[in-house]
Amino acid sequence: NMKKLARTMRVICEGEIQQYHYKYRTNLSVIGYLKRIAAKTAILFSVCGYIGAYEGKCKKNIINACANFGMSMGMAFQITDDILDFSGQRTVLGKPVSSDWSQGIYTLPIIYTLKDKKYGKEMRKYLEKEKYSKEDGSIITEMVFQSGGIDYAEKMAKKYIDRAYANIKLLPMGPSRTIMEKMIERLIDREN
Repeated sequence: NMKKLARTMRVICEGEIQQYHYKYRTNLSVIGYLKRIAAKTAILFSVCGYIGAYEGKCKKNIINACANFGMSMGMAFQITDDILDFSGQRTVLGKPVSSDWSQGIYTLPIIYTLKDKKYGKEMRKYLEKEKYSKEDGSIITEMVFQSGGIDYAEKMAKKYIDRAYANIKLLPMGPSRTIMEKMIERLIDREN
């Protein structure tokens, strides 16, 4: 257990370093983004599911289902968080709107827009600016919506939510399963 926790902490630290390493790069891939959020966020959710089931003396298949549930939840959570970077809901959470991209952290909606034939070149031009005005932020946000970057990210989050539900179905009925189902519902509510 301690070895698994230590490995997890190492992966999280490496994920944070990797995020810093890729700041302001506009040639990022979707796969690279998914690997980054898996290392930075989702693995922590996964290890929580694993340790909870392990300490609860569950069978191996249940431990794996809980770990996989956590990984899927973590991925969906981070993608949803990245979607909220482009909506006013972010202010409710106490984080300024569009804070990630303005700090050179390009998330899934931006990565998708950068690859778009119509908006990619213009997006790159805006991201390469030294300073951003409020108007720049509105234009970038509009491009992300118009390119389909938000829709794409929402579909990706739903894919991970569906995986989380699939792992819950492997668990016996009971209060723990109900709590996990409610976690997914809250994540979906947060997205809407």
